[in-house]
Amino acid sequence: MSVAPDFFTVFEPIGDEAPILVSSPHSGRYYPPKLLNDICISPQELRFMEDLYTDELCINSTKSGATILVANYARAYLDLNRPLHSLDLKLIDGIKTSTYCPYSRAGIGLVARLVNKDNNIYRHKIPFSEVEERINNIHKPYHSFIDEKLSDLKQKFGKAFLIDIHSMPKDALGSNQCDIIVGNNYSRSANLKTTNVIIDFFKNNGFKTRLNQPYAGGFITQSHAKTTDNINAIQIEINRALYIDQDSFEKTQNFENLQKILNQFFEYFAQFSKK
Repeated sequence: MSVAPDFFTVFEPIGDEAPILVSSPHSGRYYPPKLLNDICISPQELRFMEDLYTDELCINSTKSGATILVANYARAYLDLNRPLHSLDLKLIDGIKTSTYCPYSRAGIGLVARLVNKDNNIYRHKIPFSEVEERINNIHKPYHSFIDEKLSDLKQKFGKAFLIDIHSMPKDALGSNQCDIIVGNNYSRSANLKTTNVIIDFFKNNGFKTRLNQPYAGGFITQSHAKTTDNINAIQIEINRALYIDQDSFEKTQNFENLQKILNQFFEYFAQFSKK
């Protein structure tokens, strides 16, 4: 993209609405010119942080009545799955103390300092005023939309479901490979009935599926779930090796097949959500 897009895009349901909101927070592909001027690595290296094409994988969920919320700005610019206090003292100029957060300590906080564990992203520190602008423009509106939409769905249907879609590099799993990881924050963000419906679908379709290990769910599912109020939030991690070449970032021949299976998943889950 050469022209700055909206910070995020909402795709409304087609036909009968279901009480489902799909969030794709890390699939943004827009890198603002100032960010590109400030980095000391290639833009291609930043793409390792993207949850590549998860928005496209799920776009047809609208046909099953879901609403989709898609971030357009790259994760490297601002990570929507991090809390506001995840500020990196080594990167951000103008803050003297920061609430402890393991993500910022590891260099992958609200604004990431590192990519691929040990490669610095920026040439120099960035001012807090710049980070604050990113928060006000993107983070707060994105999360406000989730809150408002889930509240609206709860009012209409008596329940609401948030599906937060991510992808994981094959290397992150080491020798213990799997295709899909379903995260319910150890039953704190979603009940077992909802969790098992999702796990069973993927297992029955031939995917090696795990619960919570090593991705139980991040800030989005943790902060928006209200299981006691019938608002369940699930994080789904998809192994990138299923649909992209992880060196070129190009889609493989299996992309369309995986997209079709996810279409079936959302149709199946929409039926469950209305029971």
